[in-house]
Amino acid sequence: MSDRAVKQSDLLGRLVMNRLTAEEVGYVDQIWLDGKRQQVVGMTYRSGLVNLKRPMFLWTQLESIGPDSIVISLPEGAVLDRPPEEATTLIGHEVWTEDGTKAGVIGDYHLDPQTGATVDYLLIRDEWQGMTSGIYRLLPSDVVSMGQHRMLVTREGVDSAEQVVGDLAQRVSEFFKRDYQRTLQHLSAAVGETQSLAQQMKDKAFSMAEQAQKKISGSDVTSSNALPSAEPDSDSATGELNDKTDEPA
Repeated sequence: MSDRAVKQSDLLGRLVMNRLTAEEVGYVDQIWLDGKRQQVVGMTYRSGLVNLKRPMFLWTQLESIGPDSIVISLPEGAVLDRPPEEATTLIGHEVWTEDGTKAGVIGDYHLDPQTGATVDYLLIRDEWQGMTSGIYRLLPSDVVSMGQHRMLVTREGVDSAEQVVGDLAQRVSEFFKRDYQRTLQHLSAAVGETQSLAQQMKDKAFSMAEQAQKKISGSDVTSSNALPSAEPDSDSATGELNDKTDEPA
């Protein structure tokens, strides 16, 4: 592995600054990968503790990845509301071999900070045909295909994967647990936001219906209090006609 490779999880929470304004943009929330190209396409970021929106800047807008911050060139309005459809966060993807055997899940990965290309994938694996459970290193060349939820790899890649030991293995395991809890919190927040929006729409619909009912009621009152029409009395009109008939020619 290249000495300059950066672990994906080490970039999460890192400060993002705009080179064009020297202002803080936010903090990295998630890193998005194009599975077919095995290439980072961008990062979503958060700009506040209570802001649920996660805008995205593209890898092509990135200027540098430093030890304390990520510097990007971000013109006003040049952010995406959501990641591209083909992008995935990869963490938690199930890993399966071509012969249909589940090998484990992706716990983290390394990327090249210059190109955004993946360097390796850190596989959290249970016992595998006599091999001990732990963290193993898969190479991009081991990957057959990648979707939104799973990664398909060669059997040879899993069998020959190098085990990761020591501090890195411990940090990957801890990160995966934290990421799982964070995912649950995001889902809970999203559900709460959806329920709040639904209640707001319900209240608005009730208010509109109430206003419409008041308008209808007001229209009925106006009609009932209106002046009677000036139509001639039928008996009076008949009497006048008879009087004219009785007059001599």
